[in-house]
Amino acid sequence: MRKIGGIGAVLEGLITSEAYQTHVSRTLLVGPLTPDDGEDRLQQVGSVDFSSRSGVRASPYSRIMARVSSDCDVDVVHGWRNLGHLQVEVLLVSPVASGGRHDVALKHQLYDAYGLESDRYEGEPDYDLYMGIARLHWRSSIAL
Repeated sequence: MRKIGGIGAVLEGLITSEAYQTHVSRTLLVGPLTPDDGEDRLQQVGSVDFSSRSGVRASPYSRIMARVSSDCDVDVVHGWRNLGHLQVEVLLVSPVASGGRHDVALKHQLYDAYGLESDRYEGEPDYDLYMGIARLHWRSSIAL
């Protein structure tokens, strides 16, 4: 998991601020598990406690993460990223193909709740990527 441009600097500044630390007891950064930005990258900037890819099972959440990985047929990596003097929790999940049954249901829910017109963004690589991991991250986050 790497810091990307301005948003990475903003998040690091926010998360490490005294005000944030005073009011927020737990931070979970979520993102896609890609070949370029996965387990090895997280290991360079922190630590990996669980990986369905390499078999690391040092997390107290290993059983839960293994079940999510198996049930959803995805790879999951859980660990910690160093941000200055802090360590924040990280959850990476491999994307699934966009357009599945759950994907369509999620798009309907997003339209009903927020008026998000997903059809306007179909075929946009970033939109498809994050729609492909949204439910998986939600399920994994609840499990944690």
